Amino acid sequence: KMSEKKPLVNRAMRVLALSVARNDGRLDAAKQLPADVQGTWLGKTAEDRKTNLAWASDVLRKTATAKKDDPQSQTELAEVLARVDSTQDEAFKILDKLAAKDLIASPEGYATLAQLKSERGDKAGSKLALQRCEGMAKDKALCSSIARS
Repeated sequence: KMSEKKPLVNRAMRVLALSVARNDGRLDAAKQLPADVQGTWLGKTAEDRKTNLAWASDVLRKTATAKKDDPQSQTELAEVLARVDSTQDEAFKILDKLAAKDLIASPEGYATLAQLKSERGDKAGSKLALQRCEGMAKDKALCSSIARS
C-alpha cells in the first residue's frame, strides 16, 4: 500500500513494479529472494505473470495519480498498461498524448509507443517512436527488443 509517510517504501514499490512491468510480469531475482518469499514474483507461470502485472499496474497507477501531470509517472504507468491486453488502449492514449508534447520520459516508453503504433498499423509513427527511443537509449538494442516483444 502506498503511504504518504513512507516515501522510501513508495519509491521501492515503484521501482519493483517497473522492474516487473519491463520483464513482462517476471522478477529476475531467484538468487536474491529466499524460496519461501518468492511466491509469484519469479513469474514462472502465465497466471503468476498476470498477477504480478496487475500488482504493478496498481502501484504505478497510484503513483501516477499521486503525481498528477508528471511525465515520468505517466510513462511508467503506460509501460505496464501496455503489457495487459485489456489496458493497451489506455496505454496508447497516455503515450500518444505525452509524445505529442515530447514528454515521454524513457526510451522504454518510446519503444512501447512504437510497438503500440505498429500494432495499430501506423508504421511511420512506429518508426518515429523507435528513432526517439534510440536517441535516448544507451543501448539501441533495447528499443527494437521492446518494440518486437
